[in-house]
Amino acid sequence: MTTPVLAALTDMSIVQPAYGGESSTPRVTKESFPGASKFDPESAYKYSQSAIGKMIGNYKFRGTDGKMISLDQFGGEPLIISMVYSSCFDICPAITMNLASAVDKARAVLPDKKFNILSIGFDTRRDTPTAMKLFARQYDVNGDNWKVASGAPDAVERLAVDTGFIYFTSPRGFDHLMQTTLVDADGKVDTQIYGENFDATLLVEPLKQLYFGGIASVTDIQSFVNRVRLFCTIYDPKADAYKFDYSFFIGMALSAIVLILMGNFVVRNVWRLWFSDQKNETGKALS
Repeated sequence: MTTPVLAALTDMSIVQPAYGGESSTPRVTKESFPGASKFDPESAYKYSQSAIGKMIGNYKFRGTDGKMISLDQFGGEPLIISMVYSSCFDICPAITMNLASAVDKARAVLPDKKFNILSIGFDTRRDTPTAMKLFARQYDVNGDNWKVASGAPDAVERLAVDTGFIYFTSPRGFDHLMQTTLVDADGKVDTQIYGENFDATLLVEPLKQLYFGGIASVTDIQSFVNRVRLFCTIYDPKADAYKFDYSFFIGMALSAIVLILMGNFVVRNVWRLWFSDQKNETGKALS
């Protein structure tokens, strides 16, 4: 039975493994996940959330160009991980297109290429580099910092465990979490985002926090501008876009001016009273 947390997908035909060799029976079942024998949204959520704060391993995957991709090559910058399968015609395309929209909004807010995206096919029988390349072309995957990859069963399963992602074969093909995972620059799971049509703020706001926290100090004009842009960026739900709102800093500037003027007024009047008292004292002494 499909739940709001799980995506129940269609049946798939058996084809050759993406990495060659003998075809093997899928090793991932409900029983692969602790507490999943009675699978329900609450247990799925707890399992997924338990991955937050954990390090992901340095697994290797094959990109659509045939070259190997190691997860450690993304070190030092946030990484968004989306696990999908290429023959899906409903949920996975919706998740990917929605992620593309959220990524576009994040790119408008954050300096270019300060975060990366990795879409990985978890159907190791069917998700060849060619199939994943077609999937990327169909569903708005773009940009040098967005990689699409295939994986050997062991690498895919281990990454799924590290990120709290649940997927297993079912009579309809696959059941899996509708989950997007944000990993911080140190390789730790930072945030889980759920749903096929999640609000862009659920991705952009944690990214802003990761990026803002990554700037140790303001050493030049550009780093100062980055801080100001991040602090002033707000989401406009009517326009479905982020915009820069400098009203806070304008308010602070006006408040500072008022305080300076008030301070100047107080100092001048205190000085005037003190000078008047001194003058009176001098007059009394002379008389």
